[in-house]
Amino acid sequence: MARYRAALDTPCEREDVFAYLSDFSTTQEWDPGVVEAKRLNDAPVGEGTEFRLLAEFLGRTTALTYRIIEYDPPHAVTFRGENATVISTDRITFEVADGSTRVTYDADLALKGPLRIADPLLRLVFNRVGDRALAGLKRRLAPAQIDRLSPLSGRALDGRVYEVPGDLPKPYNLLIVAFRREQQAVVDRWLPWLIELEQGREDVAVYELPVLSSTYGPVRWFIDGA
Repeated sequence: MARYRAALDTPCEREDVFAYLSDFSTTQEWDPGVVEAKRLNDAPVGEGTEFRLLAEFLGRTTALTYRIIEYDPPHAVTFRGENATVISTDRITFEVADGSTRVTYDADLALKGPLRIADPLLRLVFNRVGDRALAGLKRRLAPAQIDRLSPLSGRALDGRVYEVPGDLPKPYNLLIVAFRREQQAVVDRWLPWLIELEQGREDVAVYELPVLSSTYGPVRWFIDGA
């Protein structure tokens, strides 16, 4: 048997998250391993509701029928999936924590009959599948916050001092930063088509920002002049 357990926090309301995840047909929206997912009837979701999933696993596309065996809104929902070779039990719980909703996903997967000899491989693969599904669920429920550029000061080769991002004049400003010498070759390949983009759009500006270690400070005049 293989087990996967993980948790994530989302700013979404607990009731909304429960409604979304208790409808197991939504797995196709966040689990990259699910090829197709659909509810098998039009009745409201509740205990006994069944879903059919086509999932890619161990190099094959496998069909499983899942049934809700526990339905306790908005606290917990449990699904039991089965086909000729595997049994899967997926329990999802929902808690309010520090103003967010904590979603805990606890899944068990067991092979049937002689296939149980492959349990060690199953555990390894199941962890990878679970990590991919969790990453997809995070993107769906807990989108990353936009990171803003910390204020920086710098001097251009013409001597002008810039405050970044405050002095960037266009609505869209692309800053290409090379931190190591070997990265400069990549920057040089990017710049021609970025400059072409800049010339074709009035709302775009492109800047190249080489970054040098502070140990080069005494010879900065020579580097800038070169």
